[in-house]
Amino acid sequence: MRLTRELNDGSYRISKSVAFVVSYPKWREVWAAQFRDRVVHHVMYNRIAERFYKGFIHDSYACIPGRGSLMGADRVHAFMRQATQNWQQPAHFLQADLSNFFVSINKEVLFERLCARVPESVTRRLIAQILFHDPTQGPIINSPAWKFRHVPRHKSLFNSGGKGLPIGNLSSQFFANVHLDALDQFVKRELGIKRYGRYVDDVVMVDPDPQKLNDAFKAMQHYATHTLDLAFHPNKTQRNSVYRGINFCGYIMKPYRRYVRRRSTNAMKEVAHSAERYTDPEAWGARMNSYLGICQHANTYRLRKQLAIDTGATFGVGLDKVITRKAKRNAP
Repeated sequence: MRLTRELNDGSYRISKSVAFVVSYPKWREVWAAQFRDRVVHHVMYNRIAERFYKGFIHDSYACIPGRGSLMGADRVHAFMRQATQNWQQPAHFLQADLSNFFVSINKEVLFERLCARVPESVTRRLIAQILFHDPTQGPIINSPAWKFRHVPRHKSLFNSGGKGLPIGNLSSQFFANVHLDALDQFVKRELGIKRYGRYVDDVVMVDPDPQKLNDAFKAMQHYATHTLDLAFHPNKTQRNSVYRGINFCGYIMKPYRRYVRRRSTNAMKEVAHSAERYTDPEAWGARMNSYLGICQHANTYRLRKQLAIDTGATFGVGLDKVITRKAKRNAP
C-alpha cells in the first residue's frame, strides 16, 4: 500500500541495486533491482508494452511473449531454405553483433523513442526515473572485488560514462527491444531485406546475392552509428555461404539438419556426470530434462543416446520418470 501511495503521489524513488558477477558463459556484471522496484518495472511494462509490441517486426525474437530462441532458429532455418530454393541454389548470409550493446545504449536517444508512443505525462515520468536511474551509485555489492576485476572494463557500467542499461531488469530487456526496433524497421522497410532476424544484439540476414548483403550491412553500420549511437563489433561480423552453417539462437543450422552448439553439448555432458545426480536427483533431473528439451529440436540422436547411457537412464524415457522409478525401487 505504501508503494501504491508513492506511485500515485509521485514520491516513489528507486532503491539501491544489488550488483554481482557471473562467470558463465563469460565474466559479466548483473544488476538486480530490489523487489519493490521490480514490481514498479512490471507496472510500467504492463502499461505500455502492448502498444510497442504491435509495431515490432515479426522477426525480433528476444524477450517478447510468444517468441524466443526456438522461433528465431526456426525462422532463420526457413530463410536459408527459401533463399536456396529448397537447397537447390547458392545463397549467402551475413551475421553481425553490436559491440557492448547494453553498456553502450544512449539513454537520451532511447527516451525520445519511448516518448513518441507514450503521451501520458505520469507514465513518462515513471519511465524517466527507471531509465535514467544510475545503479552504480551506492549499490549493494554481492560479489568479492576480485570477481569484478575479471569483468572487462568496457563491459562494466562503472566505466560507461552515464550510458548503458543494467543487465538483469525486465525494463532493460524491454527498453533494448524498443531501441533496436528502429534498426529493424530500417532494414526491413528501407533496405528491403526480407530475410532478416534479430535476437537481442545478434542480427542475421540471408539472401542469394552476397553484394546485396554487403551493401545492406554498410547502410546498417551508418544508421547504427549516426542514429542510435551504437557500433557493430568489427571482429564479430561473418559473411559466408549458408551451406557452411549459421550459428544462431543456440543452434548450428545447415541444409536439412540442425545441431546443438558445442558449448551446450559440453555443458550437458558436464551436468550428466556431476555429483548432483546423487546429492539432489530431482534438481539434477530437471536440469537434464531442460537440456533434452533443447536437443529435441535438433538432430541429436547420438548425443541423447550417449547422455542416456552415461546417466543410466532408459533411452527415450524422460529422466524425471527414471528418477521416479529408481525412487520406487529403493523404497523400503
